[in-house]
Amino acid sequence: MASLTLSEMVAIVLVILIVFGPQRLPEMARRAALSIRRLRTIAASVREEFEAECGEIAAPLREVREEVVGARQDLIASVSSITEEIRRAQTHADEAATAQMVPSADLSCAADDVEPDELTAT
Repeated sequence: MASLTLSEMVAIVLVILIVFGPQRLPEMARRAALSIRRLRTIAASVREEFEAECGEIAAPLREVREEVVGARQDLIASVSSITEEIRRAQTHADEAATAQMVPSADLSCAADDVEPDELTAT
């Protein structure tokens, strides 16, 4: 908003004084002050009404936000639980696969199956 300098305000007051005259100037000042007071009252009333309406609109929005936050937390907990179950299953599967890869404890040698006579014959 533009600000008025002192010289501009003096020029405006002189123009008003010349146009309306010194007799009507006090009455015009009273009317201007009354009009400004009414405008301020109306502005305050509109502001209060606007804030009340915003409050009425904001209350359900806050409730919805709280529900969404709660649902988000439940979802995060569920995903964490599922992830942990998948890790456990993967660990169990890895252990089972490792157990299948390890040969049994059969330490017999093929030479044990051969008769001692067969070994000396060659």
